[in-house]
Amino acid sequence: MAQISFRMDDDLKASAEETFRSMGMTMSTAINIFVTQTVRERQFPFQIKADSPQPKDKRTVLIQRAKDMDGGRNVVEHDLILNEESALV
Repeated sequence: MAQISFRMDDDLKASAEETFRSMGMTMSTAINIFVTQTVRERQFPFQIKADSPQPKDKRTVLIQRAKDMDGGRNVVEHDLILNEESALV
């Protein structure tokens, strides 16, 4: 079995390990899942994009979400729930 070494910010590593541990897996298992899915699908298992500027108001957020939903883009039910609740606060 191959071994890979790479550098990662200490705080990010600690947060990732804690997150994966709460899911019942190690960092190694999580990375293997990511790589396996990437190879299987021949693409990243999530969309990669540059951060967009923060909307100026809540209405702008809701309008953009509605456009995304209508177009079937960037829509994951869980993300919508979390983002809409945080945007409306």
